[in-house]
Amino acid sequence: MPMAVVGIVMKFFQIVISIVVGMAAESTALSMVREVVFGVGFALLLPRFFGLDGVLYSMPLSDILTFLIAGYLIYKTYHELNYHIALDSGERH
Repeated sequence: MPMAVVGIVMKFFQIVISIVVGMAAESTALSMVREVVFGVGFALLLPRFFGLDGVLYSMPLSDILTFLIAGYLIYKTYHELNYHIALDSGERH
């Protein structure tokens, strides 16, 4: 159940990035990285080290890594927006 929550939260961040901020390309890239690079890559790689459990761990691990990437993108975007707001108002941070 906790891993399902991570997936839901990650999707929320993805929606925030793409709709509110208007970064559809970044959102699409993030989704592709999650499904193709992490999802398929870990599903093929982890069973070599953990056996059948590696297949089970592949998607939660890809969700966690995607969540971290989405968090970084949101952090970076937040600071860029604050910088532009500061420039518009005449302040400097």
